[in-house]
Amino acid sequence: MPCIVISYTKQLGGHNGKMPRGLVNIVIQFRLICRCLIGKVKFTRSYQGFQITRIEPPGLDHDRERFNNFMLADFTLLNLGKVETQGLDLAIDWLAPGSAYGQFGINWSATRVERFRAVSKATGLAEPRGVGVEVADSGIPRWRSSLRLNWEYAEISASWAVRYVSKLTEQCGDAAAFPSCGNPDAGTNTLSETFYHDVRASWRVPGDTDLTLTAGINNLLDEDPPVCVSCSLNGYDASVYDLPGQFAYLQIGLRY
Repeated sequence: MPCIVISYTKQLGGHNGKMPRGLVNIVIQFRLICRCLIGKVKFTRSYQGFQITRIEPPGLDHDRERFNNFMLADFTLLNLGKVETQGLDLAIDWLAPGSAYGQFGINWSATRVERFRAVSKATGLAEPRGVGVEVADSGIPRWRSSLRLNWEYAEISASWAVRYVSKLTEQCGDAAAFPSCGNPDAGTNTLSETFYHDVRASWRVPGDTDLTLTAGINNLLDEDPPVCVSCSLNGYDASVYDLPGQFAYLQIGLRY
């Protein structure tokens, strides 16, 4: 039978030594879980709103509790003034019935940032950072998404994942006259959409010990990050994109 779970959380800040003043954190989550002939499907949708109207001066520590509510942060910069952000999280998990060929599953998740606004306390003006904008060696993609196909058969499991980052737009500045600036007439450059492909395989070694051997490659197709003409680090934004090149790894896991 289908099961629908709706949860609503609203957290207001205060000056109690634990939370920043003016903190408002709202999370609304809808979850649908159903079982049918094609297996088990879970759909999750969350709306998140986050606002800080005053950040305490340096020296006060806050952190997050286990439910991801904002509880602790080590601020070492000056008081910013006000930060607002709104977004939407989506997730679908599907697990197929077991068969002679193993068991398949699909996990898809996506995050959409609807709004981001930071206001400086010193000037009262909004900071240049925004959704879909690359500035000051950082960007906020409107969309991030991940799709993973899983397969498991006896002691063997494997997965293939596709990660997606939506496009960003930057100001070319002094680089407007160079070919790397995509739109010199407007003085802007577009950091195109980016897809990363990752593969991973594991083998649980038979025996009394719970030993698992894992191997994988991130960025299997060797996708390069888009060129960023305003970035100061090697022509790309390391806060948004993976390091250039493939990343291969081996892992040994032992539980006892």
